[in-house]
Amino acid sequence: MKRIKNVIFLIAAVCVMSGFMLLIIAYSNQTVVATVKHYQSVQVVSGDTVSDICKQYHQERHMNDFIKEVGEINHIDPDKITDGNFILIPIY
Repeated sequence: MKRIKNVIFLIAAVCVMSGFMLLIIAYSNQTVVATVKHYQSVQVVSGDTVSDICKQYHQERHMNDFIKEVGEINHIDPDKITDGNFILIPIY
């Protein structure tokens, strides 16, 4: 009787481990995409707007979200920038 319990326990353990291995294999085949961000310092010149500057560096993000992020990074109102100041632009 003890031998039968050991065999059943062994079969159950193998089934559980096989299930975990299948999950690991299934998830290991997925591609992970990492986004690396760095910043570009840009000097504001007369007539510049945050929108104009963002258009030069805009990539795959929605423009309004990009402008908002630039404002948040620089602690500024995107509608009010000063000539001669520098602002950081995130580059992805």
